[in-house]
Amino acid sequence: MVCVVNKLLNEDSDKVEVEFDKILENISIRNWSSSPIELWLEKADIPDDARQFIQEKTELMKKYQK
Repeated sequence: MVCVVNKLLNEDSDKVEVEFDKILENISIRNWSSSPIELWLEKADIPDDARQFIQEKTELMKKYQK
């Protein structure tokens, strides 16, 4: 998830984020668990805006999970 890395590095993630969202609309996510990301977020020392961004993308991925 390049958009997450860009966000953590305070780099522009807009273009990559749009591409990521488009990809998610066209695929089904199978055999994926959000638990590792959510557990990491509980302990990660990252800015609040990055945390919120990652949570939003994780929730979006859950939406397309089948």
